[in-house]
Amino acid sequence: MVIMGISDRTDRASIKKQALYWLETVGIDQSKAYRKVTKLSGGEQQRVAIARALSTEAKVIFADEPTGNLDSTTSETIISLLKKLATDHDKCVITVTHSEAVAQQADVVLHLDSKLQQFNVTGGQ
Repeated sequence: MVIMGISDRTDRASIKKQALYWLETVGIDQSKAYRKVTKLSGGEQQRVAIARALSTEAKVIFADEPTGNLDSTTSETIISLLKKLATDHDKCVITVTHSEAVAQQADVVLHLDSKLQQFNVTGGQ
């Protein structure tokens, strides 16, 4: 709600409704929506961060190691969610990761080779 309050939206009821909508979209139900962030699991915290990004209505979402501190099951959930956002909500999701499993889910992959100081592109058009 804080992020949405910074924008031109001033109606608190509208902001709350939108916040709950985006939290529900990423799998956070209303009972968890009112918990302190420290009482949420790592995966739930990641989903709240994604909901926060979505609430700005930005067309591009930058995700820096979105699965870095998560178990494999939660990681799969987060990656599925990011892919769904790209397709269902017309978002461009740019992810930085060290995980080959996460990279394999992308439409386009840029590999940075620090020794050769170059990018290698796979996938895409």
